[in-house]
Amino acid sequence: MEEDDARRRYLASLSLGGCEFDFLATDAVGQVALFSHAGWGPIPRVVVDRSEQTTKAVEAAERLPATTTVQDAPLGGGDYSEWLTKVERGLFAYDWWRTHGPYRLVARPRVAIRIDAAPSLLDHGNLVMLPTDFALNDTIDLSSLGIDLVEYPRHRA
Repeated sequence: MEEDDARRRYLASLSLGGCEFDFLATDAVGQVALFSHAGWGPIPRVVVDRSEQTTKAVEAAERLPATTTVQDAPLGGGDYSEWLTKVERGLFAYDWWRTHGPYRLVARPRVAIRIDAAPSLLDHGNLVMLPTDFALNDTIDLSSLGIDLVEYPRHRA
């Protein structure tokens, strides 16, 4: 039974390499952020092990009402509409930077939502907590936070 669970988790981790995968995390003060690993960014192992629940939590975030506006909207070309709708729900939004990282802030909410104000995000299990403060970080290097990570092969920059 335990070997079957370990094999299932291992196979799930392989399936995320090269595919878009989003996950939610809280910070040390309870703020919530959406992370997009862009197919290559490291993901906390606990998130990979619970990838189905993680996807359901992201879907729950998409159903939150818009409660704020975007502060520091992204500059330059590109369609950021999907990111900005999540930020309007109070989430910080981070994307894996190019092919080599780290996670980079796409946009921040003017008023951040805290996990205790969004219990529906916990309907599928606790979110991973990152020992940082999203409001103070334009980049997040998960490998420097002492978290057990699943790493994916990097493309050359």
